Amino acid sequence: MYHNQPNMYNPYPPYNPYYYPYNNPMNNPMAYPNMPMDAEAYMKDLLMRLKSCEVDILVDGREGIFKDLIILNVEDGVVITQAPAEVCVIPIKDITTIFMSKELANRIYQYY
Repeated sequence: MYHNQPNMYNPYPPYNPYYYPYNNPMNNPMAYPNMPMDAEAYMKDLLMRLKSCEVDILVDGREGIFKDLIILNVEDGVVITQAPAEVCVIPIKDITTIFMSKELANRIYQYY
């Protein structure tokens, strides 16, 4: 009765059920344990496992490799590393390649 009055606030505005977020078939599915990750999520997971390890990082668009970096922390889409002389903050989406020793790779990936 009240919602048809012209100057009354309507707490339930009409909506299109096809665009309502809970009915959207294009929402990302829930992740399950063996589901493949996208590149950025995989890189973040790898960097979390490499905390306090020494690695070399190739950053997209640079001509050199950042050598002897120790990973301090991974948060908010960036990795905080310690170089021999300074601390670096590198966006995860800009990291192209991570180089590590064979022993470290065997420990991280548990190869036999």
